[in-house]
Amino acid sequence: MIVDLTSISLEKTVVHKVGNKVRNEGTHTSKELLSVNDDNLKELLLKYF
Repeated sequence: MIVDLTSISLEKTVVHKVGNKVRNEGTHTSKELLSVNDDNLKELLLKYF
């Protein structure tokens, strides 16, 4: 099965921080959506994720 990704649009995302388990840093979850307004950031996120 081939998935066509050419028409994907990214408008909002969620950012979480996962700490180092050895340092007992824990996990912090975002409570709000982050608007993605920068075209360069959109391109970067879509390329790697």
